[in-house]
Amino acid sequence: MAIQVGIAAYRELSASDQKFALIDARPSDHFQKHHLLSASNIPLEVISERLPTVVPSKVTLILLCDDHDGGATQAVSLLEAGGYQNLALLDGGIPAWQAAGGEVFSGVRVLSQAFGEYVEHKCATPSITTSKP
Repeated sequence: MAIQVGIAAYRELSASDQKFALIDARPSDHFQKHHLLSASNIPLEVISERLPTVVPSKVTLILLCDDHDGGATQAVSLLEAGGYQNLALLDGGIPAWQAAGGEVFSGVRVLSQAFGEYVEHKCATPSITTSKP
């Protein structure tokens, strides 16, 4: 049985040193439109097959989120059947996160792009522009 993690508890968890996986169980096109910053998208249809690669330890805390439409709850059932033991649901899903003032991001590879831009700025990385022929 998964526990419910409220928005305040999620913020505390994110700020802590505790290891956990934030998995967005929505379809990829929904994820690309808006998602939590550190979420990994593993759609419900493939979560049983892909999660063992992303989270091989069955005791790691896995926090599942969705559009508060039941997808994360379905994912919990699938993952419990696969032997995962430490499952949690983001209470109210992404809509609750947004209602509480939480920021969402669009696109994919958001963290890697932000890191690259940070390094470029901080290290004054030279850049070139292209010119049209």
